[in-house]
Amino acid sequence: MSAKKRNSTVTGFLKRLRRDTSGNTLAMMAAAMVPLAGMIGGGLDISRAYMAKAKLQNACDAGALAARQGMTGTNFTNADRLTAEKFFDFNFPAGTMAAEDIDFDIQQDSDDVAALEGVATATIPTSLMKIFSFDEIDIAVDCNVKRDLGNNDIMVVLDVTGSMNCDPGTRTGCTGGANSKIARLRTGTLGLYRALQDGTNTSRTRFGLMPYSGTVNVARRMRNRDFLRTTNYNECNNGYYRGGSFTSGETICSSVNGALTGVHINDTEWSDDGGNANQRIRAWRQSGNGCIEERPTIGNAANPVRISSSVSQDDIDLIAQSNNDSARQWGRYDTPPEDTGGNILFMPAYQQVACPSEAQPLRTYGGEAGFQNAVNAATANVTGGTYHDVGMIWGARWLSPTGMRANNNPAEVNGFPVNKHIVFMTDGILDTGGKFYSAFGLDSFENRRTGTADADAWHVEHFHSACARARAMDMTVWVIALDVADTDDIEPCATSTDHFYTSDGSDLEEVFAKIGQGIGDLRLTL
Repeated sequence: MSAKKRNSTVTGFLKRLRRDTSGNTLAMMAAAMVPLAGMIGGGLDISRAYMAKAKLQNACDAGALAARQGMTGTNFTNADRLTAEKFFDFNFPAGTMAAEDIDFDIQQDSDDVAALEGVATATIPTSLMKIFSFDEIDIAVDCNVKRDLGNNDIMVVLDVTGSMNCDPGTRTGCTGGANSKIARLRTGTLGLYRALQDGTNTSRTRFGLMPYSGTVNVARRMRNRDFLRTTNYNECNNGYYRGGSFTSGETICSSVNGALTGVHINDTEWSDDGGNANQRIRAWRQSGNGCIEERPTIGNAANPVRISSSVSQDDIDLIAQSNNDSARQWGRYDTPPEDTGGNILFMPAYQQVACPSEAQPLRTYGGEAGFQNAVNAATANVTGGTYHDVGMIWGARWLSPTGMRANNNPAEVNGFPVNKHIVFMTDGILDTGGKFYSAFGLDSFENRRTGTADADAWHVEHFHSACARARAMDMTVWVIALDVADTDDIEPCATSTDHFYTSDGSDLEEVFAKIGQGIGDLRLTL
């Protein structure tokens, strides 16, 4: 074949090949499979990585939140770190999304001691992207959590009755030793204080202290017009007042005069303190012994005193408008009434008296020592029976932003609301029996209570109503039952079951700390 003919044959074959498109699709598909596999495989692997990163973020957040919730104040301990790691591992356990090289680290923010910073990393093995030599995808997340305490006013209502002098598990013959419940209370309350210190100036937390037994000692922080000039007392017909005068053959009072004896402030030991009744009332108020007799329920007549088992907003908030506003005035808890010479003006009918130490109004403290000193002073006088209702009512009265201390209890500070809390601690059930002189007079004889319920049942109802009223006023009520076997009367007072704690005394500081940790809001800042 000539060269010319060969060239013509080759040229024709190429032209036919160019015109013939059969089979091109297969070649194109073959060429496209590689990038298509990369796109699909990459999408699947990246989707898995995003899902793993979301789970890693949740675990980081959970660990940081748990650690910050468990911190006491701004003290970040190794126990808090272990808590964070426990919650992280629970939310991102080994093997999640086949993750490898999982690491979680959490530290206190060096610029903000109230915050924690966490970092979590892991690698996610690829599947189809391995054919492109991409064996794994690195993922990393940050988490930052801060506790905003905000503004808090906290009234700590403390049972200082005689049984608090006992060691846990005992009730009588107690002297208030180093292992007593009152000693444990004095140190335990520091847990609450420490838990609410955030080391910043962005919040304000104030504490008030309301010790109670059968009455409360509040007169120093009130006004002259809040008190009756003449207070009526029970007088004994026969027998004698324990601690008073005694005539041979007499026994402890067994019969009470039905007609109350009125004692004007001018006839008492305060008669030399100033030239008028106002000045004498002031002297009594500032004596340190300003315990009170409870006033009538708002709406009831002043004489005789009649107190309903229900507690209204007015019972918490309303105060006397003048020196003669007897329906809104409290009586003087006098033990017993004496004249200026120290002579008992009449023979009281009661056998036991108990005026606790002075209550302390809401205030800030410069440190633990100042707070500890205040608690020690408020719990110095430990004696008497147990009237939960009088403690709760007065805790709410001193916390209310619309009542007698409204000028000192603003609803907002610097444009932010003030959260109201009552921390109520008791070591026992109500004790209203016998000839015990309380804020309700000689309860077993005088019966200032309305209704037909016996004394204990009535005071339980009164207590529950006071608790409900405090909650209705947006006060969060925390309750601690210390060394109490039967908590049925106490637990319903708390805002919820999560706000109720029991303690045998050994863990009292931890219980107070848990309450402190529950006050304030945690928030993620990243």
